[in-house]
Amino acid sequence: MKRMLLVVLGVGLLGGLIQAKDRDAAFYQKQFEQWSRAIAELKNADTDGSLSADIELIRTWITQGQAFLAQDKASAIDPLLLRVEAQVEYLRVKLDRIAAENAAQESEDQAVAMEKQAEQVAAAAQAAEERVRELESRGP
Repeated sequence: MKRMLLVVLGVGLLGGLIQAKDRDAAFYQKQFEQWSRAIAELKNADTDGSLSADIELIRTWITQGQAFLAQDKASAIDPLLLRVEAQVEYLRVKLDRIAAENAAQESEDQAVAMEKQAEQVAAAAQAAEERVRELESRGP
């Protein structure tokens, strides 16, 4: 199964490289703009700044790709675009993981607070029950 996946990926990449010959500067510029927008989205979603180094790496690759385009080295751009795509997807997954961890922590905190509240209610109920017994033992 893994072997088949690797073959499919390899064929897909080969197909992409064959198409690369037909790509022009406008295509690459459009790609750079797309990934720049993705960077802006990631930066906005990165509320704690934990992804800043990874985001800067993507910026570096885009800048490098633009330099290759200016030097008419289009064949060197496609590997960079693949890296950018993989890194953006990695960061999106990382953000999802961070959000899930934060949600889990919030749920855990709520559960602890609810347990504490339940203990307080149980203690109050027990105190009330003891008070009722004490009053009943005194008689009418």
